[in-house]
Amino acid sequence: MVIYFEFTGKDRYWWSRFLKKGFWHVDVYIEKTGYFIRIEPTLANINIEMVFDLPKNSTILKLEKELDLENRMFNLGNAIPTCVSVAKMLAGVRATSLTPYQLYKYLLKNGAIEYGT
Repeated sequence: MVIYFEFTGKDRYWWSRFLKKGFWHVDVYIEKTGYFIRIEPTLANINIEMVFDLPKNSTILKLEKELDLENRMFNLGNAIPTCVSVAKMLAGVRATSLTPYQLYKYLLKNGAIEYGT
């Protein structure tokens, strides 16, 4: 399975000022043949749509990962429903990251590569 993580600096909430600039939100793209499934976790809901291209001018990481149905995803970092916890659970990533930048650093250390669009 190929998963893309888009890290953006969209200033959506008042607490964004406490996060690293440019890493205020994360969306997930799952690659399918000829298209991507975009998952955008928000506080109110999770938006899902089909898109044909990855966004331009964003920081994107590409992760190739085998689907592991036995992976137990619960940890305290996933107890709070944030864009980061949803992204980790969708990708089957077992990390304690709480912020988009922490997730970015974790993914780079664990096999993800920067993807240039």
